Amino acid sequence: MHENSDNPDSSRKKASNFRATCKRLFGYAFRHKSKMAVLVFFSFVSAGSLSTMVVGTVLGIDIVYATDENAQKRIDDYSLQAAKTVDQIDRVTGWHPDFEGIVESTITSMREDKRRALRSIAMLIVAITLIGGTARFIQEYFAGIVGASIVMDLRQEMYDSIISLSHDFFEQRASGTIMSRFSNDVGTVNSGILNVFVLLFREPFKVLIPLGIALLISP
Repeated sequence: MHENSDNPDSSRKKASNFRATCKRLFGYAFRHKSKMAVLVFFSFVSAGSLSTMVVGTVLGIDIVYATDENAQKRIDDYSLQAAKTVDQIDRVTGWHPDFEGIVESTITSMREDKRRALRSIAMLIVAITLIGGTARFIQEYFAGIVGASIVMDLRQEMYDSIISLSHDFFEQRASGTIMSRFSNDVGTVNSGILNVFVLLFREPFKVLIPLGIALLISP
């Protein structure tokens, strides 16, 4: 009789094996902490670029074409948020930048010259797109480096292990089966690692950054 795939014990065992495998792979990954740090940073930049572009474009156009009354209200709101940010920076670093003046002068200049403001918004979109694309490339490049480093570590450990095995081990197993462990199985691990490191670090930021921006704009 075949084992029931819906067996709770079997499901728990698979989940436990999956967690153990992930823990082991991340153990290999954190041997390369500097590359992982670069990977996480550019994942953040890549994920944040889209949110920044959308929010910046919407807010910019909204400010340019808002009525005088609404524009003044936005200036007051953004100046208040800037003042709170300055207070937090001042408490932590002792630096007191004039964000309020920058916000007010920027909004005022945008409304005085709408054509120039729209050109600035278009240039901002292009710049953020280039930054996001570059960050995405660097993230995937370092994900590939980390994945290749993990595969190299795995193959080295497999090699060290296999040369210490007895002659009977090789008599009982086909050479093709042993070689497939080095090529196919480890290659599959490499493909999985690439997907994990690209998506695992980038996709959560795609949710958290817009949420943070939304809460910052309208707490």
